[in-house]
Amino acid sequence: NTLPIVGPMARNVQDCALFLSAISGADSRDPLSLGRGPLNCIPETEPDIRGVRIALSPDFHGQIPFDAEIPTVVERAGKHFEALGCRVSHACPDFTGADEAFKIHRAWSMAARHGEALQRERHLYKETLAWNIEQGLKLGPADLTRAEQLKSQLHLRMSNFFEDYDYLLVPTTQVLPFEASEEYPRVIAGVAMETYIDWMKSCYYLSNLICPVISVPAGFSREGLPIGLQIVGRPMDEAGVLRMAQALEHATGFSRLRPG
Repeated sequence: NTLPIVGPMARNVQDCALFLSAISGADSRDPLSLGRGPLNCIPETEPDIRGVRIALSPDFHGQIPFDAEIPTVVERAGKHFEALGCRVSHACPDFTGADEAFKIHRAWSMAARHGEALQRERHLYKETLAWNIEQGLKLGPADLTRAEQLKSQLHLRMSNFFEDYDYLLVPTTQVLPFEASEEYPRVIAGVAMETYIDWMKSCYYLSNLICPVISVPAGFSREGLPIGLQIVGRPMDEAGVLRMAQALEHATGFSRLRPG
């Protein structure tokens, strides 16, 4: 299952790269692992990224809603890359079908893992999770085939997109941090969320891709809340994605700042 990927989380980019180098590599127990040795992808402290072609999309070109402050901060991140010598253009891939493909695969995966347990012990499951599992139990071969077709179309569009750009920059989240007592945001920028996962589209659209993605600090809201930026690269370009992240981190110093 390529939908959930275990990746490193760290205090800064170089620690993240060290962590990734330690856990990467071929493993005979996993048929999806690549037949290459561990990655050696720790970037230099101040990478030279002059001339890199960046596609910046502070709002996914209107394909999904965002709290108003988030695109503004992500736009500023683009300015940092311009100052570092990158060629920054406003552009975004067409993510048509990404929502449907992800939801089919997620529901199918949920049903595979929890379907039997839900039928035995439904009282232990919260309603949103039970709903998602039940959606998966209703799926058939035609649904999974459609999801794969949608993903293939998306991969082709992304491949064409990366002929013109080296990296894509988009927001990490659609909303600012919210109260822990709130299960999930019901409305974003006046748009009602149809399901309990719709507020995470800015992340799960990218989960359909076999592309390396890193989330790094982009800045803060007016109230001091953190806002993140995702850097997306071509398949197998983990080292390049980490270099871009390190360049931004060194230029801004955001990794050393605390929210608030």
